[in-house]
Amino acid sequence: MALMHSNPNKVWSLTLSFVFVFSAALWDIRLFGERYFDLIPIFIAIVVLIGNLSLLRQISRFEFGLGLYIIGYCMYGYLNFQHRSSILIALMFVLFITLRKVVPFEAFRYALRVVFLFTIAVFFAQFFGYHLMGKFIDFQQLTNSISRTHFWHKAASGLGTEYFRPVGFNSEPHSYCVSVALLTLSTLRDKSMRFYHHVGAFSVMLSLSLWGFILWPCLTCAIITIQEPKLGAFFAKLSRSVIITLAGFMLLNSFVGQPLAFKHAYVDRLLNYNHDTSISERFSKHIPHPNSVPNKNEPDGQGAQSLHEEKDFSVAKTFLGAGLSTALFVEGHAINGGAFIYNSCGLIGLLIFISIVYQHLNFGSKRRILQKLAIFSVYTSLLLTYPMITYVFFWIFLTFLLDSRSGVMSRSSDL
Repeated sequence: MALMHSNPNKVWSLTLSFVFVFSAALWDIRLFGERYFDLIPIFIAIVVLIGNLSLLRQISRFEFGLGLYIIGYCMYGYLNFQHRSSILIALMFVLFITLRKVVPFEAFRYALRVVFLFTIAVFFAQFFGYHLMGKFIDFQQLTNSISRTHFWHKAASGLGTEYFRPVGFNSEPHSYCVSVALLTLSTLRDKSMRFYHHVGAFSVMLSLSLWGFILWPCLTCAIITIQEPKLGAFFAKLSRSVIITLAGFMLLNSFVGQPLAFKHAYVDRLLNYNHDTSISERFSKHIPHPNSVPNKNEPDGQGAQSLHEEKDFSVAKTFLGAGLSTALFVEGHAINGGAFIYNSCGLIGLLIFISIVYQHLNFGSKRRILQKLAIFSVYTSLLLTYPMITYVFFWIFLTFLLDSRSGVMSRSSDL
């Protein structure tokens, strides 16, 4: 805003915004096992905020009240688990609330476009590079890690199936699909991105991620309802999009990729969901990590909260939760957004979250109900994945999602 008045300032703002968004988009690349790329946007945000402290007066009563609630629950979570994620969540929320007041909107919008295009370009470069030339660039090797691109499955008959799954900058297909979903929602009202939104949704299906397969129709519906709010036109475009996507998917897998890969990635995994370790970890309790929270896993067992032991029913935790901390996951709780909200904030927090989403989508009004349902389906899909509440990239997405100039439910015309 104020940073974009003159041309030198505009160039500086664009550069800074790109570095901010791009470094945050590398959230799945971990140098020495840590998310050091997140430190770049955090440092930039702190410097910008220090220079614009007067804008903190613009924080609304709702934001201030919500901030007290979030920070209070972070303190509660830290007292329960002594885990650094509680401190990080509080920091992220403070940055989010204040950045909404100082973010150079146009510069960030441009940066999101570039990062979106770069993300899907790297994905398709990996796909065609591997299948046409047998070469694969693994960005995870920069951190001495290996992407989960080559999947091996051995059937009960003894026959093995191996196939390649492109991931872009991410470590696995699921993470790539999350990145595409957040980038799509952040730029959904941008007319210049219409074609690339569809390409991104297609890449989600092509990634052979089971969650991506569920996300694809939701994302496609959201993209189309922004353009066609009328029911008849919506179904016409949706039908055409589904036919084109399925045809392209089958052609690429038949002539370029591996014909039988999609059978195991989608059909077999859905039919055998009760034996799928990834699904089991995401939706049910699992064996806790032994080094997750030291004081909770002492050898004497007095402070341990192992999920193999029978726990007493706690009314306080049912209604109030255990506090905001990702230590809940490494201790063995289900790894998904919905479970995280319930386990962290209890029934009361879950009801507050539902009411905020209800108000955000304005379900009290019947106008644009098709668009609201489509957006809600994407939100629901995101709740089924790992919550990115400790990632800067998530808070950038949230900033644009709730901005009146770019939000998915904005009353303004498309950008």
